[in-house]
Formats: sequence, structure tokens, C-alpha cells
Amino acid sequence: MTVVLDASALLAYLRQEPGGEVVGMLWAPRWQLGLSLGDRACLSLRLRLGLRLGLTVLTCDRAWAQLPLDVVIQLLR
Repeated sequence: MTVVLDASALLAYLRQEPGGEVVGMLWAPRWQLGLSLGDRACLSLRLRLGLRLGLTVLTCDRAWAQLPLDVVIQLLR
């Protein structure tokens, strides 16, 4: 599932408030790759844009290249 979080959903997750557990469930499968919450939020938006426009996503973060995605990820270093 692809979603975009607003600030209230992110804060519910960070403050462990009701509803926040749904946000943790969305990201749980990628935690083993060492991606932080910020990395995953950034990744979700950039990859969605890359998929929609058929663009290559440029990054220096090697963990992104390990993800099984239908978008071309180019490592800069």
C-alpha cells in the first residue's frame, strides 16, 4: 500500500498515540534494511514520483538499491 502521511499521522506515530500503530505497520517490513523513519518517508514520496513519471531516482543511500521496486535507482557513490 502506498500512502502519504500528513503531520498529524506522523505525530501520532512518534508520540505513540492512538492510530500511530497503523503508521508503524506500514513501515515495518523495511526496518530490517536499516532505513530510519525519515529515510522511509523521503523514500516513499520520491519513489512514487519516480514511478509515476518513469524517472530514475538518484541517491547516495545504498539501502535504497536493495529494495525490490519497479523503479530504477541509481547510486551516486
